[in-house]
Amino acid sequence: MKKDIIYRYLNGECSNAEVEEVLLWMRSVELEGQLGEMIEQDLTEKLVENKNNQGELDHLLPKIYNSSGNIELEASGRPEDRIVPCKETGNVLRGRPFRTLKWAASVILIAIFSFIVYTVIQKDIIKGVQTKVVAHQITKINGFGRKSTIFLKDGTVVYLDSDSKITYPLVFSGGVRQVTLTGEAYFDVAHDESKPFIVKAGSVNIKVLGTEFNVRAFYESDEVKVSLDGGQVEVSNEICKTGYSEKLFLSPGQSVIFNIENGNFDNVRAFNPIEDCGWKDGIIFFNKANFKTVINKLEKWYNVRIDVVNSPSSVWSYSGKFKDQNLDNVLRSIGFSQGFSYKIENEEVFIKFKNQ
Repeated sequence: MKKDIIYRYLNGECSNAEVEEVLLWMRSVELEGQLGEMIEQDLTEKLVENKNNQGELDHLLPKIYNSSGNIELEASGRPEDRIVPCKETGNVLRGRPFRTLKWAASVILIAIFSFIVYTVIQKDIIKGVQTKVVAHQITKINGFGRKSTIFLKDGTVVYLDSDSKITYPLVFSGGVRQVTLTGEAYFDVAHDESKPFIVKAGSVNIKVLGTEFNVRAFYESDEVKVSLDGGQVEVSNEICKTGYSEKLFLSPGQSVIFNIENGNFDNVRAFNPIEDCGWKDGIIFFNKANFKTVINKLEKWYNVRIDVVNSPSSVWSYSGKFKDQNLDNVLRSIGFSQGFSYKIENEEVFIKFKNQ
């Protein structure tokens, strides 16, 4: 990253492309090292410009603060070696010449930028969304209880479910647009006949030109399910780098499940759009679900841990639909029909069945 782009970013003078470049760099693994190099270079250049202070090069303070102490940037050096902006007295800073502040001016700009970087990264952490940029590949990771919408450069929109991860290039190049998915996502793919869009989910490839479909491929599951809303998709499973063992096509309203254990596809069949795709619209849907399925979905959806004090006396076959409901409302409804009481404490839920 060039320093002049950072300065333009701080002054609000960047182009849209440069702003995106800076934001991606903020989340890259190269950020920390490059910032350190910039600061060291700035300090060295400013000190060399003033020959009278050449001797201070090896003893320059490793911490730079603003006057309120809100910004602190660590660097290498001895604890006693430091520059601290002090109150002004005319053109002189108490304890140091005014030129000290001049030397540190560009460094303080980068320190301010570091604070901005920290703030941006913290926003992602608070939202429960991790973003990594490595070798022009972007990875988005949603934790439990978090969903996100991703806008790709080709116009494709991806709705990423909780407990899911997607990796895609910063810019699609070559003859295909390829992404890798673990978990669940709904794709609204921008049409481009010259560049097929491919989703890799484990050993399954989903290839389209432009359409809407849902892919469910959680790492702990023994299946990958593809459900097509519109257009057409080609679904295949890999046997090697150069070929496929099986290939099939889906039409709108059809879905197919790939069984990871036996390496085969089940029969193509119709699917319920609310059951397979309703999650992206805030809908929790259960269709004759067993107890474990209900508990697992609620834990992921609301980012809670559910502890069951005892066990249900009968086998569950629960059906229900909730849209934009909080956990308390959902548990109250399910508990009424299934005969359990519950208690919510912070991020933990305790369930106790009334028949025991």
